[in-house]
Amino acid sequence: MSRGISDPAMLRLADMRRRVHEGDAATLDVLMGLAEVVAALAEAVAALTPATPPAGGAGGTKGAGQ
Repeated sequence: MSRGISDPAMLRLADMRRRVHEGDAATLDVLMGLAEVVAALAEAVAALTPATPPAGGAGGTKGAGQ
């Protein structure tokens, strides 16, 4: 009659599973932090970007269409 997986082996497996979930949670925390940084940078760029283009249209087209 086989005993199957021993209790110590099951405990090791459960411990490994817990560590993986903790690692996933830590990775998610890092990604959420990065998302907050990207959102803050996007807000800063939007605040610094003029709402309307400068007079004369976009730069680099000097003399075009005249």
